[in-house]
Amino acid sequence: MARPRTHTDDELLERIEAALQDRPRVDWTLAEVASSAGVHAATLVKRFGSKRGLTAAISERWIDGIPTAPTTGDPVRELHAWIDAAGNGAARAGGTEHHAAENAPTDRLRAAADIAMLLDDLLDDELGALLQQGWAAQASYVRSLLAAARASGALTRAPEDTVAAQILLDTLAGERLRHAASAEHTRTIRTTRSLLESWT
Repeated sequence: MARPRTHTDDELLERIEAALQDRPRVDWTLAEVASSAGVHAATLVKRFGSKRGLTAAISERWIDGIPTAPTTGDPVRELHAWIDAAGNGAARAGGTEHHAAENAPTDRLRAAADIAMLLDDLLDDELGALLQQGWAAQASYVRSLLAAARASGALTRAPEDTVAAQILLDTLAGERLRHAASAEHTRTIRTTRSLLESWT
């Protein structure tokens, strides 16, 4: 008789994502992450099969968590919250982004590791396809926020919604790249915030 699961896949992935945030390295192993998450490596192998399978599961969880429409009655504030999370988070926006701005990693090596992991994923057919799916979902969500903001009379100076959403996404990606190459420990979202404010 099989033993009952102590943690659901979603609970386990949440713990693993938190463990990965504490590892500013690309060459992590299942054993290391399992130890940090408080589970045995065999548990991860049984649930996800391999490091690649675990990465795919994390990507799918990220995609499932992206809203399809505004979730509050204040789309501008929601846009700022999204910028905080996407710009300061980790893994999938450029890659796993569930950290609030005040808890964001400010280490240049963390930013560089995020970019290196992103490039590794892009070189993999399955993981690259998941990234494309997630980026498209993010663009659609941001576009819906911009449309809602414009309808409420805000952000009237922004470009057309599809273009504006892509500008915000591209600016965030550029800021993360600049942060990885910088010796300064500055937040990575200053330019994106300023851009959004210029559209008011």
